[in-house]
Amino acid sequence: LEMAKRIGDSLQIAIANFYMGNANVVNGNPDKALPYYLIAASYFESKEDELSRLSSTYNGIASAYENNISDSLSLVYFEKSYETSKRANDQRRMGIALINRSNIHSKNGELNRAIQLLEEAVDLLQDPKSAIYETLLQEIDSTEDVLNYAKTLGNYGRLFQKKDNDEEALYYLDKAYKKFQGHGFMKERYNLMPFLIDAHYNVN
Repeated sequence: LEMAKRIGDSLQIAIANFYMGNANVVNGNPDKALPYYLIAASYFESKEDELSRLSSTYNGIASAYENNISDSLSLVYFEKSYETSKRANDQRRMGIALINRSNIHSKNGELNRAIQLLEEAVDLLQDPKSAIYETLLQEIDSTEDVLNYAKTLGNYGRLFQKKDNDEEALYYLDKAYKKFQGHGFMKERYNLMPFLIDAHYNVN
């Protein structure tokens, strides 16, 4: 970020701010992440050819608000991410935004809406040769994508728990935990652990 500022490269300044936002979210500092994301968003919003980066930035802002326990604002920015990706015809990011919106609704006990959004995401992300998770994995290109992929697994696991399908729940929750564990997401591991313990208890 400092180097980009020195050479006066506006695009690289925006990109560096985006990754500073990501780093702060991963390290459990959503309040510190927001100013970086907002600087990045203000640049990308002015560039019609930066819709993918803008969508990812909105997604980051939403994640920061979600971690900061402001679900209403989180939903606003996940929806902005979805609409921006739709403008770019970027089905992968559209699917990720739907998954993240589903997570909010699931957390708030709105199970039918959560399932509806996940099914829409499956339709967008699934192709004839590959399941939704494999499709996501093939295109993981950032820490943010790893986080979204693991969240998706966790979302499915919790939905299966609510439907009393403990074996399926355990399968997805275990995969989610291992993905978080492999990339150092401490807070996410901590939040997922009670669900994983319950699934183990009910299956075994």
